[in-house]
Parts: sequence; C-alpha cells; structure tokens
Amino acid sequence: MKRMLLALALTVAMAFTLMPSAASAASAYNTAFGVSVTYQNVGTGPATIVFDFFTENSGTAINVPVAALAQNASTSLSIASVSAISGSFKGSAVLSSDQQVIATIVQFDKTGAVKNRPLSNGFSPVTAAPSSLSPLF
Repeated sequence: MKRMLLALALTVAMAFTLMPSAASAASAYNTAFGVSVTYQNVGTGPATIVFDFFTENSGTAINVPVAALAQNASTSLSIASVSAISGSFKGSAVLSSDQQVIATIVQFDKTGAVKNRPLSNGFSPVTAAPSSLSPLF
C-alpha cells in the first residue's frame, strides 16, 4: 500500500513539473509574429490568385487580389505588406486560384524572443473544378 501511495505521489509530482507555467508561455503570447505565404503555380497556365482574409470576430472577407502568376512561377506575400488588414489582424485566410497552386506558410518571431517557427503546407488535388481553394491559417 505504501508503494502505491509513493508511486501515486511521484506521478502527481512529475505531472506538475512537466506542465508549462503561465510565465514561460507569456513571451509567446506577447510576441509580435510575422506571417509569410510562399506559393507556386503548378497548373497548366497562368493563375489568377486571390487571398481572402477573414477576421476572427466578424468573419467578414477582406478580398486581396495579387498579380497573375505564370505557369511554374512562384512568389510570396508577407501579410504585413497587405494594407487592407491591420498589424494586429486575428483571423484566417484562404488562397483561391483558377490553376492548381501549392503554398507554404511560415510564422516567425520578429523579436527573436521565441525560438519556434511554425510551418504549414497547403495544396489542392488536381480536379476538374474551375478553381481550387487552399486554407492557409
């Protein structure tokens, strides 16, 4: 019985030591992050590409068209350079195209306080649809 109580006490103690404290996570919540989307047209012709940003609270779409992208060409969009959204933007985005595209999204810390660089990829399978959508973030 004493062994079981000791094992239980050790398990509880280890669980509390492994949980991150609010103080250790505070720098991530208060850090200014930047987001960049790199995308490539892997379709069969020039691509007309539009980014739609959706605000967290209202869900209202902010339509941001970008320059047409030639077949096999790639470029990137720094979210900070989009004048239609504020620097404190919270929400999500969708990239839509009339050609198949692939996209890589990188979030980076502008100050160097956070040593994490989240990355996500999105692409749409080849379909007969006239357009494809890739959720970004």
